[in-house]
Amino acid sequence: MKSRIFVIVLCLPALLFGQKLKWNTEFDFFFDNTEFAKSTVTRDQTMAGATLTQELGWEFDKNHRIFGGVDAMKSLGSHDFVTDFHLLAYYQLENENTLFKAGVFHRHGLFDDYSNLFFQDSIDYFKHTVEGLYLKK
Repeated sequence: MKSRIFVIVLCLPALLFGQKLKWNTEFDFFFDNTEFAKSTVTRDQTMAGATLTQELGWEFDKNHRIFGGVDAMKSLGSHDFVTDFHLLAYYQLENENTLFKAGVFHRHGLFDDYSNLFFQDSIDYFKHTVEGLYLKK
């Protein structure tokens, strides 16, 4: 009986204050065949793989979110089932003027304003997460 009361008291604030359960699923596939004849700028390589990102979160006060999830990548040609795996955990504040993230979060769509001169293709394909702070006004 005491455990039931404890669970009810623990879940009661979530029912009273209007929080929402949020989820996000992303699947990305990439294939980049960078073969250049005798280039001194870059090396020949073929990059191919698939990434699956699953996030589950909690939204409160319409602007604040807390997310947790996983980001798993399979590089084609690898013998491993999952080539790269990251845990995601972050806080997000989003309104009409600001996007702020803190923690470990997926980088998809965050750096689209930057030129490709800043980031190599391999960074975009193989480094999916950002660890730290992100602010866009």
